[in-house]
Amino acid sequence: MGELNEMVCLICRTEFRSDNVCDTVKMVTLGVKGIETLCQFSVLRGDEQLTEYLLNKPNVANVHDHCRRDYTNKRSFDQLQRKNEQHAEGVGVDQENFKCKLLRSSVDTFNWKQHCFLCGKIVFGESKKHLKEESSTVMTLKFRETIIETCHKRNDAWSVEVLGRLNSCNDLPAEEARYHRVCLSVFLKCRSSHVGDNTAGRNQPGRHPDNDMLITFEKLCDWLEEEDQGIYTIAELQIKMQELSEDGEVYSLKHIKRKLEERYAEHIFFAEVCGRKNVICFRNMASHIITNQWYAEKKSSIEDESERIIVAAAKLIRAQIREMSSNETYPGTDAFSNIENAKRWIPSLLKILIENIVCNEIKQVSICHSIVQGARQRSLISPILFGVGVSLDHAFGSRWLLDLLSRLGFSISYDEVKLFKQSVVQNDSPDTPQSFPQCFTQWSGDNLDHNIITLDGSGTFHGMGIISMSTPCNRLGSGHFAESAVPRLSRLKSSCVVKNRGIPILGYTFPDKSSLSLMSFKPISHLNFPSVLPPSLNLELAWKIGILCLDEDQQRPNWSGFMEHACKPDGDFRSSSDIRMLPIIDLNPNDMSCIFSTLTFIERQAQKLNIPTACVTFDQPLWLKAVDIVHSSKLNIVCRLGGFHVLMNYLGSIGHVMAGSGLTEALQCCYGPIAITHMMTGKAVARALRGHFLVESALFALLLESILKMEFLTTSDIDDLSVSDRDANLT
Repeated sequence: MGELNEMVCLICRTEFRSDNVCDTVKMVTLGVKGIETLCQFSVLRGDEQLTEYLLNKPNVANVHDHCRRDYTNKRSFDQLQRKNEQHAEGVGVDQENFKCKLLRSSVDTFNWKQHCFLCGKIVFGESKKHLKEESSTVMTLKFRETIIETCHKRNDAWSVEVLGRLNSCNDLPAEEARYHRVCLSVFLKCRSSHVGDNTAGRNQPGRHPDNDMLITFEKLCDWLEEEDQGIYTIAELQIKMQELSEDGEVYSLKHIKRKLEERYAEHIFFAEVCGRKNVICFRNMASHIITNQWYAEKKSSIEDESERIIVAAAKLIRAQIREMSSNETYPGTDAFSNIENAKRWIPSLLKILIENIVCNEIKQVSICHSIVQGARQRSLISPILFGVGVSLDHAFGSRWLLDLLSRLGFSISYDEVKLFKQSVVQNDSPDTPQSFPQCFTQWSGDNLDHNIITLDGSGTFHGMGIISMSTPCNRLGSGHFAESAVPRLSRLKSSCVVKNRGIPILGYTFPDKSSLSLMSFKPISHLNFPSVLPPSLNLELAWKIGILCLDEDQQRPNWSGFMEHACKPDGDFRSSSDIRMLPIIDLNPNDMSCIFSTLTFIERQAQKLNIPTACVTFDQPLWLKAVDIVHSSKLNIVCRLGGFHVLMNYLGSIGHVMAGSGLTEALQCCYGPIAITHMMTGKAVARALRGHFLVESALFALLLESILKMEFLTTSDIDDLSVSDRDANLT
């Protein structure tokens, strides 16, 4: 026995270290009343060393909480005192005397239908805690013989207690005797260390196993096998064991780990998952289930045997599901779009079961994914259910729809979709377009509005959105995008997610004079290298006169169809573009500082991709300001006007040039005066396109008839030509 001081427990005399067996609870420092109580029990127990130490009034008295409770427990002290008195009187503790003395007082109050004959506690009644415990009724006479045989092998206090109850009843099925399944498992598995030795037992030196803690441990194992809401550490299992225990007495962390290894042997191992140490992982649990349960639970009736087969099959499938590795990253597109990849995610036993029930292959895979996701709701993410959730969120953006399908087991939850989006934003893996000249990237900026229609005007967003377009796509391979894996990251605040990820805002200093006023334009004929199309591309005439080469029952294709066939390359190559959403600027897009910050960011991106000159597209209001900023700040950027605004300006130019030529009067044959006004200015784009095509077709028909002297060109031919032009699509 060591010397008593502040660094050791005054009761067990061990140092306060984490690897001690007694360190199942925290260390406590006793007050004045606690020291007095401890001193009283030290006198009763005859611990003279502790009594002398406490009487000297130490400054600090530290003990283990567990040791203090056991030491000052009056019940345990009375039991120890009775045992000492029996030894002093020479009373034996043989099995027969112990049976009679221990059980005669409880026979009258024991009810075989309401109490477990193993632990003596109530099976069902007012206690809600015991209602949750699974219990069974004894069905065969052989069951009693098995228990009696086990009692003789155990030869401990618990076996003597059970044997005493069995001696009072010879027909357990007639009494409808009940028992807890957990108690039966503990009673059959927990043997005495000296089996068959009648002399061994209660007088054996050392501490005897606590049956209550063993039962609690069996409850913990049953819960661990049945429940799988995530991954658990040994510390979390200890907390759960405390919840299952009636008195809160549980094993230490090291003892729990050792007991789990003894119970599951090679079927369990401890790993570090997602930064959590000592996480419980299972492997090859199917063989364990077959060995320990299947052959020991054979039933006599056909109905019971069928139910047992189904239950065993479910446990085997669940064991395989538990052995699946947790998702460290979110599934990629190929994981759910490719049926073969989706099949590889399904456990083999579950696949066999569903294939014998459902015929359709796609439904087989979907049902299997739903079952696996339902069995492991938190630690696994089904590729198919993940794809359904993300797709529905993209298409509808409805939280109600996702939560409804998630409750039904057909999709992941809305919270998981939000976490996926946040993980994408937090992902720092390099994923940039291919550099020039293998891939050319251009940018586009425009207004980005959100929730603009509100009653009070609050909660709206009006900023600058930017996208990049890379052609050809460097991620194109085997017909699918080679996506980078997105890791499952922990949830963070929005302020932490967007920190240091936005576009720096740069203030714009207005020049003394507008740069647009200093710009001068030259006639196109004065250019050193005028842009002239080769004659092979002048296909409009071939399209116009093509009607003359067709039979009466053939129709001429419209403009877009003709150009698709005429300009189609030799191969079946269609260039794909990689479109990416870039950071958003929370400023008014019309603000000059916002446009200047956007242009500076695009110029830097172009430098990273080795693009000599960046190309960016704006609509007309932003384009005018962007051109002014580029020329005043000497930025190496080409600003392009959007295609729609180019078309509007082109139509407006036609109206301006053709003013007074009779075009307005010709269009009045089909359109009203107000509509013609908008058509001539290029505002009514659809009407202007159709009107100009009708006029051009009529003029071309008359011109063609005049040049070729084609008197056989009838009015119906001219109408067909006009209809074909009317349906043409320039885009």
